[in-house]
Amino acid sequence: MPENAARSIDVDHRLPVAEIAPLLVKLAHESVNGSRDFVRPESMKTEIEFAKMDRDITDMSSLGQLSPFTCPSCRGALWQLQDGEILRYRCHTGHAFSKESLLADQTTAIEDALYSALRAVEEKATALRRLADRHEERSRKLSEEYHAKAEELDGTAEILRTLVAGGTA
Repeated sequence: MPENAARSIDVDHRLPVAEIAPLLVKLAHESVNGSRDFVRPESMKTEIEFAKMDRDITDMSSLGQLSPFTCPSCRGALWQLQDGEILRYRCHTGHAFSKESLLADQTTAIEDALYSALRAVEEKATALRRLADRHEERSRKLSEEYHAKAEELDGTAEILRTLVAGGTA
């Protein structure tokens, strides 16, 4: 993160770890008025209102343009915001992402979905096998159909395992 920050904004201080705490103590005791003037942009005020849920979703277009992406956290729409060189995303409930954190959260969402699909496929194959065993004596044909469907699902599960093991980055 520090390198990303340094690439995106003007940095006031670069220090070794041991020197950070003393500088923070010094800066905490200084008056803000003596340093550079900071005017909060109107867009920041608007974003704070969205984060506090004091604004309606229809006002999001005042911050940026609707993107084709959904929020990895709540699955709502994401708006793309451009602040100079910084590209970021925000949903109307307050979730916010840099382009890097959006990609990371999308990767996590893909992995979660693959694991969930794998579990569901394996459970269904197990259920089919149990049903096949239960119908073995009463209906050989039905039992064979259940076993065949379970074997098909075993193939699907193997594909999902390969996807999970191979990563999604």
